[in-house]
Amino acid sequence: MKKYIKFFTILLMLSIPTICFGQRAQYMPDLIVTEPGAAWTDLRQFASLSAAVTAIGATQSTLLISEDTTMGSAVTIPSNVVLKFTKGSVITLGNFNLVIQGYVDAGRYQIFNQNGSGDVTFVCTTGMSENDVAYPEWWGAVHDATTDDAQEIQAALDCGIKHVSLFGGASGIDTNQYLVSTTLTLSGESMISGSSGSRIRPEIKSSAITLPILYANEVDHVSIRHLTLNYTSTPVNSGAEAILFHDVQKGVIEDIHIRTSYTGIKLEDCQTVFANNIFSSVYTGSGFHILGVTSANYDVQLTNFVFNGGAGAADNPPTLGTTGGVRIEGLNEGCFFGYGEIVLSKYALYIYSAVAGGNYGTSSGYIYFDNVYFDSAYSGSLINSAHNITFSNCWFSSADEATNPGLFIDDGDEVTVSNSTFFNCGGPGLKFDASSVGTLIYGNVITSCGQGGASPGIDIGAGADNFQIIGNRITEGAFGSPNQTYAITLGAGASEYYVITDNYLLGNGTGSFSDSSTSATYNFIVDRNIVDVTDFTIASPADNSLEIPPDGNYFYITGTNNITSMSASWGSREVTLMFADILTFTDGGNLSLAGDFVTTGSDTITLRANYGGAWYEVSRSIN
Repeated sequence: MKKYIKFFTILLMLSIPTICFGQRAQYMPDLIVTEPGAAWTDLRQFASLSAAVTAIGATQSTLLISEDTTMGSAVTIPSNVVLKFTKGSVITLGNFNLVIQGYVDAGRYQIFNQNGSGDVTFVCTTGMSENDVAYPEWWGAVHDATTDDAQEIQAALDCGIKHVSLFGGASGIDTNQYLVSTTLTLSGESMISGSSGSRIRPEIKSSAITLPILYANEVDHVSIRHLTLNYTSTPVNSGAEAILFHDVQKGVIEDIHIRTSYTGIKLEDCQTVFANNIFSSVYTGSGFHILGVTSANYDVQLTNFVFNGGAGAADNPPTLGTTGGVRIEGLNEGCFFGYGEIVLSKYALYIYSAVAGGNYGTSSGYIYFDNVYFDSAYSGSLINSAHNITFSNCWFSSADEATNPGLFIDDGDEVTVSNSTFFNCGGPGLKFDASSVGTLIYGNVITSCGQGGASPGIDIGAGADNFQIIGNRITEGAFGSPNQTYAITLGAGASEYYVITDNYLLGNGTGSFSDSSTSATYNFIVDRNIVDVTDFTIASPADNSLEIPPDGNYFYITGTNNITSMSASWGSREVTLMFADILTFTDGGNLSLAGDFVTTGSDTITLRANYGGAWYEVSRSIN
């Protein structure tokens, strides 16, 4: 009986680890226990790592590494072996390669020492046992903000595991900062990210202020997520891009905070890149730069972003953010920018296709901006040599420079601006000229512009052609005396092919509309606008040539100077003139009347224009 009691007592003692800790037994230094169907092997029982692997053969086994070991030859860990590391146990490679086809079981602590030419490479053979994440700490990264972790992070990126996770931590400042002294290069089908669930976003901080921090070149499917990127000092030269993608297809950049850089994110010749939840501050170049170098960028999407170039004196260009919050150069098509803010840059937006250096393409196009706040830019926003650009529900302001508009369309074709606000701009709210064709401006509010001097709400310069301005509210705001001269000015050299209708043009300093165009054609319509009352009363001119505003259908003519001609207008326009005094309205020139009309007080004449600049009498009344 005593023998049976002793037997069951021993059996119970051996069962305690499984009862307390589940299927896998806790490792005891001098006792090897097994899981059902798998053996545990202690590396200490063998002369080398290679000898242990040979002894295991094809058996499913967990190889326990509980002390440091140095490789004396190249080793391949087969897929039937799991490497189990206890903390503080490291494999030193020397000049020998370690290939791992199985699974590594280890936490965020060092397990490899690549002190020579040997590398660690993970190779999946079964599709089942591959590690899904690698930690730079496996190679010895310490993320203490003072130790250079570049080699350790790069080793993790190069090891063959597709996801590299950086430690975010739960509290503190320096515990999550990885200092690097060189660029980290990403391969295809890879991702680098902050650890999931961490309360603090991990930070990569570079001391190489002339180099990118993260770089991907001619690869597909690259992801960068949940990181803070920073330089040890503010870079002032091109080359210091926090993220640089060159010829990348299908890239993702998400939840990134860039603290200092020359350029926050730069894309060269990329296709299908999605960037979301991006904050970039204190950049000396641009927050987001898209550049066509040898080919075009296609299908780029940037959403939920804030670019803050840094503070600058009110009367001088900002010392930071000197080239554009968003900068688009070369050939770029199919881009979307939504739900973002760009502040304190020389240009909030800079689209300039004809760049120096032989960059590919001459025109960017099919670019859409939705709910973007372009604010406090020294020189406003510039579009040059671009086509099919759309702005919807945006905000434009350029309060720092006297003459620059909120948005300047300089040689842009098929540009649409709708449901947007232009406020407190130094110059005009919106300006377009130089061969700008097919511009559509509708449903916008333009107010309190011209803060740096007399400027109109919309300034249409030489070369503008085939444009429409419909349903806008253009008026002076609440900042003291009006600075917007006219609501709309049409300069000399602008086309006569345009439509300006259904706008609210009241409350501007000088008037509603000024037309200085010298074109000989009159294929335009200006109609149904709400304009200032002063536009309806006109003194008869001393030179006998009556100038009437381009909008309105009824005018009150004062004075006694005779009238022998009248300014041309758009074809089929009909106007009625009422006279306050006695004068002669003379038949001849561009006035085709039923004889001279000698007026008295309250007499009227109704005229209709043709497309050749002439006026024809419709009717007259003697009152």
